[in-house]
Order: sequence, then structure tokens, then C-alpha cells
Amino acid sequence: MIRPSMKRFSLSGCNSLGAVFLGRLVPLIALAFTFEISADVKISELKDRLRVEVEGKLFTEWRYKEWTQPYLYPIIGPNGETVTRHYPIKKGVPNERPDHPHHRSIRFTHSDVNGLNFWWGASKEKAGYAAEVKLERIEHVKSGKIGEAVFWNR
Repeated sequence: MIRPSMKRFSLSGCNSLGAVFLGRLVPLIALAFTFEISADVKISELKDRLRVEVEGKLFTEWRYKEWTQPYLYPIIGPNGETVTRHYPIKKGVPNERPDHPHHRSIRFTHSDVNGLNFWWGASKEKAGYAAEVKLERIEHVKSGKIGEAVFWNR
């Protein structure tokens, strides 16, 4: 175990203010790495999504049936606040403009690659151009200190 020390630190016999600062900073960084940081992660399979909870509180849901591509919504920060906008999943939220219905929280997307377009989705399809991501199967889900979900898409 690394034990922090508040002794004065010097570089090459030099006793500068920077060396004193470094001598106090290094033990604090070392101390930060001696504590184990872990949380209880629970992943639940629902009929249309995977729900991820951290310490019994909703963190996110991987929604794979509602739309042409799966996406994560909501994303809840450590302070309990949602960190992505709600529209178009949840409408009528104050101070949110009802625009860009293809902007769904966090999702995989790209446009104009090998004739496929994962960007637009169902709201702005170009004939023979829009692509979908569909869940083929969920291989396994594991909860614990580290949550894990393995799934196959097509």
C-alpha cells in the first residue's frame, strides 16, 4: 500500500515552489488510486429494452424496438439529472424545441457509407437508402460490480 506523505520534495537538490507543489500532489494522486471504486450494476431484460441501474437507480435504457436504430435513453448523470435532451422520445418538455426527430439521445450512426445511411431513420428516408439496425439475439446479461450485455445485431 502506498502511504501518502506530506514531506517536502525536491528535484536535484532544488527546493522550488514547483517541487513543493509536486511533492504534495503526487501523494494525493497515489492516495486516490488506493481506494476501490465500485458500484452495483443491474441489467434487466424487458420486452423491448435493456434497463441499466447503478446502485438501484436508473442510469439508462438500451431501446431497440421503438425505432429503426437502437439508442440509449435516458442518460442519467450522477446528480440525477438527464444529460441528453428528451425530444422526440418525450414531447412537450419545457425549453426543448420539437426539431430533429432523428436525434435520439445517444446512438450509433453514420451517413453516406457504401450506399447506406444510418443517420436519417424513418422520418427522412430516401428510397433504397435508409438502413436499420435490428436486434438478432441477446446472448447474455450479467449484473454485479461490472454490468455486461452481449447481443447480436444485423
